[in-house]
Amino acid sequence: MGSAGDSPSAGAATTTGKPQISSEFQESLKNFIKRGTTASRKERHHVLRELNRLWSDEATGISEGPLQTILFNIANCLPRYLGDPISCQELLKLVHQILDKTTEPNYPLFSAVLSGIADSLTLESPSKYSKNLARLSLKVSVLVAAKVKAGSAEWKTLVDIQSRLLFVALNTTRRWEEYLTYKIMRKTFSADANGHITKLLQYLTREDALQASAGFIKFISYYALQKGHECVLDCLRKSPELMGVLTHFVRWTFSSKTPAAASFLHLSETGFLRVIDEKTFKDNLLSPMVKSMLRNPEVVLPAVIAVIRGVSVDLSPFCLEIGKQIGTQLHSKVETSRKLSVDAAKYLAQQCSDTAVVDELAVYLFGVLNGSEGKITLATERTDVISGIGNLSAQKRGDLQASADRITSLFTAVVAGEAHEAVAVHAIAMLGLWSAKFTRVPLALQTALKNISSLKSAVIRTAYLGCLSTLLRDQSAEVPADLVPVLSKIVETAAASKVGDVALASEALPAASVLLLLNFSTTKLSTLWSALSDTAKQTFASEKFLSGCSPDAMKFVSLLVERLLVFHYDRLKPDAVRMYIRAMSYSLLRSSQSERRQALQSWKKIVATNRIGMLSEDLVSALKTTLVKLKSADAGTDKSSDGDSTQRAQNFSKNAIAILTFVVECYVELDFPAADKGRLIVECLLISSEPGVASLRPSMWISLLRRFRHDSLFPDKLVADHIDEIWDKLQTEDALSDEALKIAVKTFAGFPTLTTVTKLLANVKKEVSAAEVLAVSLSDVLVFHAPAGFLYDKSVLEAHNEEAAKGNIKRESKAYSYKEQLAEIELRKELEEKKKAKLGGKEAPLTPKQKEVVTKQIQKETVVRQGVAKVYKRIERPFLILDSMIAGNPDCIRSYLSEIIGIVSPLLHVPLTARPACQTWILMSDCVHDHLKNGGIAKSLAFVTLRVLEPACPLPKLWTQESLPKAVARVIHGILSPLEKPEAEEHGLDEDEAEIDVDSTIAVSDICYALPLIRVVVNEAYAKKLGLAESVPVEAFRIVCKVMEMCAGTKTDAVGNGLLDVDEDAIAEMDENNPAFLPLNDVLEMLIEVSESGKVRFESDAGVAIGHFAVAVTRCSTDNSIELESKIIHQLLKLLLSSKSNLRIAAVQVRTIDLDV
Repeated sequence: MGSAGDSPSAGAATTTGKPQISSEFQESLKNFIKRGTTASRKERHHVLRELNRLWSDEATGISEGPLQTILFNIANCLPRYLGDPISCQELLKLVHQILDKTTEPNYPLFSAVLSGIADSLTLESPSKYSKNLARLSLKVSVLVAAKVKAGSAEWKTLVDIQSRLLFVALNTTRRWEEYLTYKIMRKTFSADANGHITKLLQYLTREDALQASAGFIKFISYYALQKGHECVLDCLRKSPELMGVLTHFVRWTFSSKTPAAASFLHLSETGFLRVIDEKTFKDNLLSPMVKSMLRNPEVVLPAVIAVIRGVSVDLSPFCLEIGKQIGTQLHSKVETSRKLSVDAAKYLAQQCSDTAVVDELAVYLFGVLNGSEGKITLATERTDVISGIGNLSAQKRGDLQASADRITSLFTAVVAGEAHEAVAVHAIAMLGLWSAKFTRVPLALQTALKNISSLKSAVIRTAYLGCLSTLLRDQSAEVPADLVPVLSKIVETAAASKVGDVALASEALPAASVLLLLNFSTTKLSTLWSALSDTAKQTFASEKFLSGCSPDAMKFVSLLVERLLVFHYDRLKPDAVRMYIRAMSYSLLRSSQSERRQALQSWKKIVATNRIGMLSEDLVSALKTTLVKLKSADAGTDKSSDGDSTQRAQNFSKNAIAILTFVVECYVELDFPAADKGRLIVECLLISSEPGVASLRPSMWISLLRRFRHDSLFPDKLVADHIDEIWDKLQTEDALSDEALKIAVKTFAGFPTLTTVTKLLANVKKEVSAAEVLAVSLSDVLVFHAPAGFLYDKSVLEAHNEEAAKGNIKRESKAYSYKEQLAEIELRKELEEKKKAKLGGKEAPLTPKQKEVVTKQIQKETVVRQGVAKVYKRIERPFLILDSMIAGNPDCIRSYLSEIIGIVSPLLHVPLTARPACQTWILMSDCVHDHLKNGGIAKSLAFVTLRVLEPACPLPKLWTQESLPKAVARVIHGILSPLEKPEAEEHGLDEDEAEIDVDSTIAVSDICYALPLIRVVVNEAYAKKLGLAESVPVEAFRIVCKVMEMCAGTKTDAVGNGLLDVDEDAIAEMDENNPAFLPLNDVLEMLIEVSESGKVRFESDAGVAIGHFAVAVTRCSTDNSIELESKIIHQLLKLLLSSKSNLRIAAVQVRTIDLDV
């Protein structure tokens, strides 16, 4: 396929004598060549529409040079337009106009373009991209084919290209993809379909035809099999050309020495093989197929399977002839041949309607197993022969009771004489496939079960019992009376064993599931029921058993739970119900895909029978706990292979996603009450936040909301309605990790409402401000943070040494004066220090009395540590929720900064809450606008504020290296600079004078975060204490004045204060300078304090700021802000008593404006 750059230019002059085209049309052609492949959809839509418009106006054709350039440019455009239906439509319109408007279309050029695309596609295992490109190219080819004469050289070339494109487009198992291709190509057969098909088959079955022709042949077959084309199908079956197709198929498969391509076999299986009838199959395919299996079976077995699966005729007359050849390959020395033969036996049975013939084949294969074609000793070969016999049960008939006694006796004879235990167990498993289609227990199976106690192998005993449980599917099944004592004894043995005996419990599981089909009122099964309802011992539901039993046992766990909760739900206590729901969660997560599918159907039956929505909620809760336990247990037991452990953990998460989806779909299908649905949605939120699930499906909860038919785009009302329940679950959740809880909070924080946020903040404040939290002393907190098992308070050891030294002082006498004895004590201390220095700073060994003192002190500290830990646990979760809210949606939390600061700032001085409160304070710096964060001021503001407020915990040394006065001045100036930037521009000042380069001014919501620092800085006493320069408080107060000026802006949106109860959407409607973001009462207090400080330079600015404050109050005056107004009025009344006349005038103005409002 060429490129546009290799072809002649579109602007070339037309040949002399040729029709000339307009300059506007030439310019449009140039634009298409230059900009046709642009990534901008809007631009290429414009280019294509303009070219189509001008081309439709042209009355004459276009010369070959520009046409060649256009066509090769179209080839370059096709791959780019796959995801753009508008561009595709315009491009096809352009091709159609080229064919219509061109006097003599150059069809080889079109063929060259399409051939280049077909050559670029991979025929084997094509990707989604290749299929889409093939379908789009087919649309172009159909337009060209409508203009080409059938039978011409151009037509043949085009058919070859379409065959390759169809080979790619139809190489799929998705029916909708086949139908899309059919819709594109069916226009080709709009008239005289039979004649057209005959010509096509004659050409496609020529001697030198390629395998790619199977693509067009499949389309012809697909077309003939569509409803309304019966006459075409009859004609196709009778046509001699179909024989040519079969001849080519035999040549490429059964007569070939190499295996046929998988794509070719798939197209043949889903194509022409569905068209042939029984006579055609017998005359043309049967003999070559059987003979080839004698010559090179490993090469032709894939083709044999394709033929057996593809034909739509009954193969009962040919079953033995084909089956005997398959039986020979079941014990082949080549493993691949054996596996393919096992599958072939299954497909052969599915195509046979005569059960007697399949039974004869099964008896023949039993003979092969027993040595009719030579003794088979290898366990793998015997296993594959038995698998072939088991797969013969895959017949279309659902009832195979006529074969029960004969087949079962042969299977039990194999088990009895089998030397390999694994082969015997596999034989019973294959008997289970047949038993699933029996309606009564065969006599041979009854006999084997009566003598089950004589079998030494527990695995074989369990397999036989599982076979019986598979046979008896519901309460209508008849349980043989002579088997009840045998099954009861097995259950009694398991119940009497020690807790968690996996082998005995696994053996008793299928027996118990069979006994549950009996009527308890007429049968004495007290031992069974006591074992099942014992929530203390948990014979079949203990953690040890559920996590240690084999995957085969897990399917019987789900069967036992199904029969308990479907047939005997009313007899179970709530604790027992939850116990077996937990067992079901283990079965769902640990089972294979096929067994999990059966377990999910069992769950659907349980919920549909009982019609209790709480069951689904309990299952989701159990899934959450089980998922965490399985992952932690797997990580703890297999540390040598981290890769395998990670893969298993990922598989558990994938299983959980599939299970959750099914449970929700089942729940919606059964239409439970809305209240139950809300609780289940909340429970789904937690398990969807498990880190493994969240990493695979970050939007899992939103996806589940869609399946709940809930408004997944706006689930804010759902969160608001259930926020109390969400809070309780977050507080009491002990299975999920903190990381999972953070994900959960971030998920619902993305859909905030005033109700949601205010309730959460109120709950956080209630927990972290409890009396027992505030009562913890600093010394106790230091003990709590010290390492456990080590002495923290070493002063007790020093006090003990001093007391011991004083106790050794003798009465003062001529021989021993006090002064001399004290000098001796000091000397001993010096000697101990020197000895310690020689030991490299290590402590000298303790004496027995010192060890006793240390032990007692450590015990006291342990008691203190435990007490503090209990209190700390109360505040740990609320701080986690608050931090996750801030991290999950900082833009929304910006509206609530004032309230959060009111919660966090007092906790900075509480010893127990100081550390988490500091972390929360630092996180709040993410809530400010980007112009502060990008300049680095936000983080600096956070740490400088903490340094000024002096919390009851140490701060990172990295942020305390800069001197505090310098840091405060830098931050205050960094906040003020963007606020005064507009004024600087008005006065013609250079922007480079500002230290922080920002693109926009700071909003009022940002100043709310800086207000605690500003309030300290403008206080004269604190400013002196910090050693600040005189300019720093001035700049800080200018920030306050600027903010009040911004709050008194021209916007008069009547929205309430963010801390009060206003409409749900009020915060969303606020502008960035709305005064509702500020704690107005605190601002007024600060203005009054500054104005009465005696500083002359502040008086005039304070008066102006209070005037702006009056306007700000009017913007926040609502019917619900009574508390706020009373506080402000109280402050204004104090201001009326001020000695400053300008302040009294400002206070009167505030009251006047407020009364007018």
